[in-house]
Amino acid sequence: MLTFLNSVVIPLLAASAIPLLIHFFNRRKVKTIPFSSLRFLKMLESQRIRHVRLYQILLIVVRTLFILFLVLAFSRPAIKQSFPGGASSARTTAVIILDNSYSMQLSRGAENAFGYAKKQARSVLKTLSPDDQVFIFSSGADSARPKGADLNGQDALRSFTVSFGSGGLCAKIKQAAAIFSAFPNLNKECYLISDFKIPQKACAKITAKQLAPDVKVFLLPAGAAALQQNVGIDSAFAVSPFPEINKALDIKVKLFNYSAEERAATIVHLFGDNKRLAAQNTEIQPLQSKEVILRFVPEKAGYQRLHIESGDDDLLADNRYYLTLHLAQKIKILALNTKPLPALQSALQILNSKTAAETDFSSVSSSQAKNLAAYDIILLNNPPAMSASLKSRLQSFLDKRKSIILIPGSQADAAWPGGKKVFGALQTARQPGAYFSLDARFLQQSLFSPVFENSRARPALPEIYKYYTLSSAGETIISLANGRPFLQRYGAGGKGGNLFVFASALSPDWTNLPLSGVFLPLLQRLFFAAAQTELQQAPFITGEEVQLFLADISRQRRYLLKPPGKDAFPLLPVQSASGLFFDIKNLSEPGLYELLEDGREKYVFAVNLNSNEMKPPYADFEALFPQAQKLTRENEIQDQILQSRRGRELWYVFLALALLMLLSEMLLIRRIEGRAQV
Repeated sequence: MLTFLNSVVIPLLAASAIPLLIHFFNRRKVKTIPFSSLRFLKMLESQRIRHVRLYQILLIVVRTLFILFLVLAFSRPAIKQSFPGGASSARTTAVIILDNSYSMQLSRGAENAFGYAKKQARSVLKTLSPDDQVFIFSSGADSARPKGADLNGQDALRSFTVSFGSGGLCAKIKQAAAIFSAFPNLNKECYLISDFKIPQKACAKITAKQLAPDVKVFLLPAGAAALQQNVGIDSAFAVSPFPEINKALDIKVKLFNYSAEERAATIVHLFGDNKRLAAQNTEIQPLQSKEVILRFVPEKAGYQRLHIESGDDDLLADNRYYLTLHLAQKIKILALNTKPLPALQSALQILNSKTAAETDFSSVSSSQAKNLAAYDIILLNNPPAMSASLKSRLQSFLDKRKSIILIPGSQADAAWPGGKKVFGALQTARQPGAYFSLDARFLQQSLFSPVFENSRARPALPEIYKYYTLSSAGETIISLANGRPFLQRYGAGGKGGNLFVFASALSPDWTNLPLSGVFLPLLQRLFFAAAQTELQQAPFITGEEVQLFLADISRQRRYLLKPPGKDAFPLLPVQSASGLFFDIKNLSEPGLYELLEDGREKYVFAVNLNSNEMKPPYADFEALFPQAQKLTRENEIQDQILQSRRGRELWYVFLALALLMLLSEMLLIRRIEGRAQV
């Protein structure tokens, strides 16, 4: 449908009759001039006269069309859309989705990208009327319910802030579709305001079909076209899974240069308790990652509150990464023996005096009087067939994220814990003097390598004369040379402790391990590993729901969660089949969070940004929405939106036709003059 945006000039179309009127009023009266018929007969050829008259008629038509096209050009004709939603005067349902993910903190001149995005949203609001139904919401989880917008854009946009969460812009498109269904006005407009640095995976399920065909989509880029300077910290972790006090520890930091054009030079710092511990300079090629090692020496037990910082750039949000480690001051062990082994007891006493181990000796029969919750590890040596009550207590001990080390004997129980079969058939050396040997590669494992760093001074490996086959459901820590597991770990899926199981008893008729040079270091490292179930917690991601399963949670105690830089608030434990746990849903900022129990430190954990938010390749929104209009002219957003509602303007077409008519008039006049001279 054709409409005129400047219809006030339409009456001027009557001026197109001026050339015709001039032609009629300018006709000269015929005068009779006597002449010789023989002299002028050849000049008045009828064919030439007809040609001149034809050119004159064409000239009148061209002049008429020139005026007609010129007036139409000033009237600004436009082609409206064929569906009803094109009516500019109709009521509008507008959905504005603001990307408030952490990438919108990118510097954009004197402000960040999110500040500029809100300016764009205000420009959109100025094109709407009070009768329109307008909804504004951000891509974060904090705005699951859209907010009605006042049209001046002040109150509606003041509550929106850039977050530290990942982008959820694509997920909000489905919500926008529901709004258009609930408010089916003739005009339906969806505005996506973002830097559009959103990974393809986040938009894998998004297609243009999710929005009805009559919904007009507008893309408003809020960020810079390319990231000029941004090096983000992707991850960081301790290289050694079992660090110790006063021993050097390496932290591996993975960096990524998000710039597609420039090589980045930066310096990476490691801080602990706001004290700089290490630093290193590095350079990274465009769109490449690089790993940096930072080394420091832990000097105290307890939680190590660490964070890594890289140099300032255009996006500061991803320049910091948080990490926690827990180093135990004392490892409390309860050694339960059916029949004490002198070699084992001597080794434990040496470890008590030389290491952080603190062992309490008891028999299995008298363990009922022990408070198992007071220990970190239970060393169960040569247990008898255990009662249901003892199995239940030991299982409860595991459920509290504690560890049990099980050394079998002649009465090994084949179905413990939880009814799972651990021990299999007994294997014995076939010939006198024969034995099974350990696989020497276990000395290079991260658990034991700090003890046996000097390969030339490694002790002789022990001899094993008989052993049980172990269930393959666990993780092999030490294996025999024949591939069978000698020391196996059975976990509890992150919600409980660990069960460490030896395949062989430690008596002389089973093995000479207690007499070998590897026994004391092996026990020390095993105790340390078993006690550190919470040694290096994997950092949580901002915006995620977190479930914390910790030992010794009680409803009778008062728990507080202290976010970084904010006041602590109460936290109540939740009951589950595995016991009590904490369900936390408001980890909105990166940093170190402290869980307090009756005013004392219970647990410290780290929360970091989702580094996948910025990882290319990015989703191509112009391909996802082929009919979308991209509003890139910063100072003309309102004009572009209004023009879209009005339709496609054709004034430049009519202006071109008017100029063509003017050129045609000039050509016709030259032809007429040429004919007249002949």
